[in-house]
Amino acid sequence: TANPRRHRRASALKMSAEGHSKFDCCGDSPHVRSHNEQIDFERYRKMVQWYIDKHQYTTALFWADKLASMSRECSEDIYTVAHCLYLNKQYRRAAHFIESRGLHKKSLNFKILAVSSRIAGKEYKEAIQISEAPLSDAAAAGAESTAEDSGSLHRLEASLHLLQGKAYEAIDNRSLAAECYKKALALDIHCYEAFEALVKHQMLSREEELSISCWSVLHHGRV
Repeated sequence: TANPRRHRRASALKMSAEGHSKFDCCGDSPHVRSHNEQIDFERYRKMVQWYIDKHQYTTALFWADKLASMSRECSEDIYTVAHCLYLNKQYRRAAHFIESRGLHKKSLNFKILAVSSRIAGKEYKEAIQISEAPLSDAAAAGAESTAEDSGSLHRLEASLHLLQGKAYEAIDNRSLAAECYKKALALDIHCYEAFEALVKHQMLSREEELSISCWSVLHHGRV
C-alpha cells in the first residue's frame, strides 16, 4: 500500500524534473529516484538558500524539511532544517532536531548550531553540557582531515569556545567565561566578539589587552 504522506512529498518536490541524468537512489546522491521521477536535489537546495537569503524563513523551512525527508536525511539537508528552525526562532526544536540524532557528537558544525540554539532559548546549562560533549573519534579525525586547513578547524573550535563563554557569562560565572573567551582568541585572533566581551566586562588586564591588540595588528593580513 502506497504511503499517502510520502506521495504528497514526492508530488510537492517533483516540479519539472524531466531531462535530469539518472542516478541510483542514495542518501547523499544529488538525484534520487521517486515514483519513477528524478529529483534534482541541488536545484532545490539552491532554492532553499535563496529563501534564506531573502529572509523568507518559513518557506525555507517548509522546503528544507521536504528535502531532508526525500534525501533520506542527508546530513547537509538535516543541517539546513535545523538552521531554518533556528532562523524561525524555534530554538528548542532546532536543538532537539540535532541532539535526538546524536549529530552534536559527530560534527563541530552541528555542535555549534545546537549550542547556539540552546543559548538563544536561554537554556544555558544545557548549552554548556552539549558544548562539552566530546566528538566521536571518527568525527574528530574527520574534522581534521576534511578541514580546508588548520585555520578553518581552529576557527570552528574558537566559535565553540565563544559560545561556551556566552553561556557561562549568562549564568554569572565570569571566571570560566573569561577562560573561554581567551581560548577563542588564542585559536582565532580575529574573533572580535571574544575580544569585545573581555574588554567590555573588564576580564583582561591592561597588559593582556595591549598584547592582544598588537598581535591582531601584526597578523592582520593572516586570514
